[in-house]
Amino acid sequence: MSPTEKRNIKRILLYFLYPVIFLLRIIPRDKNIWMFGNFKGYIDNPKYLFEYLHNDKNNDIEIYWLTRDKELYKTLKNNNREVLYYYSFKGVWKSFRAGVSFLANGYSDVNKLAAINSFIVHFWHGTPIKKIFFDTELVINFYSFGRLNGLLTRLNIKATELLNNKINIFLVSSDFELVRMKKAFRIKEKVFRITGTPRLEIIKGRANKQLKIANVFDKYNTTNGKVIVYAPSWRDKGWELKQKIDTQQKLNVYLEKENAYFFIKRHPLTSVDELLSWGLVETERVIFIEDNFDINGAYQFIDIIITDFSSVMFDYGMLNKPVLFFITDLEEYSNNRGFYDDIVEMSYSRINKDWDELLNSLEDLKKIDKINKFVKHPHFEYLLKNKFGKVREEIVALVKKEIEYAEN
Repeated sequence: MSPTEKRNIKRILLYFLYPVIFLLRIIPRDKNIWMFGNFKGYIDNPKYLFEYLHNDKNNDIEIYWLTRDKELYKTLKNNNREVLYYYSFKGVWKSFRAGVSFLANGYSDVNKLAAINSFIVHFWHGTPIKKIFFDTELVINFYSFGRLNGLLTRLNIKATELLNNKINIFLVSSDFELVRMKKAFRIKEKVFRITGTPRLEIIKGRANKQLKIANVFDKYNTTNGKVIVYAPSWRDKGWELKQKIDTQQKLNVYLEKENAYFFIKRHPLTSVDELLSWGLVETERVIFIEDNFDINGAYQFIDIIITDFSSVMFDYGMLNKPVLFFITDLEEYSNNRGFYDDIVEMSYSRINKDWDELLNSLEDLKKIDKINKFVKHPHFEYLLKNKFGKVREEIVALVKKEIEYAEN
């Protein structure tokens, strides 16, 4: 059973529990209790809004970060953050009392059973380039269940439609995102609000030295060298053999010559074993970044980013810095899950299909840099033009207003 199928099974079970969930509406909600979470860690849009409210001592909102991770719970507790352990009595009770729940991925970010009856605000976690939800059969279908595939797929569609249509506000950064997400989630246009998302404010905000210290670069970058980050997307069916590097010697030589450091930021759903299967070995200049690394706050301290079809290309690209494309499984992934956009065109036909091509592109980066164009897409041009200066402040005001409207 694939990780996607496991998540779909949980969604179907939630669907059958809905009569119980409906009865739980008798528990009174408090519109001033806001619940945040992210099953991938203390990262991304929910974190930034949560931190904003934590630092705003004048607000009347009771905020909580909900987590299943005991170590994260201890860390946040030690840092005086309003954190709840998912399996604690208080964590469960406050989840059912929360008037508002904030999601970045789905209901697994918080307490599923509790969140459904709250006012739900969805951020998502990037601009989708690879197909998501109802736009790709891979996410909806059950390929490991033989004859049960058809039945389970139909149930999953019903469960997903039910959950998606419980969303009260879906925040996006442009008309382009609105159209794409509306179709992928099969929800009504009236749910969407074009506000920008908190991560855009963080990315385009003023650089903060503390962010750099927190983001591990100083820990390894002992020679004040160039910071290169490789941040690929997740593969539903694992990595192709072509991702394996034949020899690391050429990479090591390049890094020494250019006084550069190669940080690998694995996707939260990519296992360490998958990463190790590429054949890379950690050295003083090749570093596997630890879990819970928040890349959005680190972009301003990165000199070059390497990605595939992740929305990293948009986020980092807003800073007018070099983006290199590295996709060893372009044809396979296109046939398997599929893309919304022509990724070759988006990259100006500069996709590196193996490690040798990637290293050659790194060597030739000065020539490419003269072009000063790395991502070709109308949404990217829109992001470049906008400053996103007070996104979090505006979202808080919007949510308060929408809650009052929903109650009346």
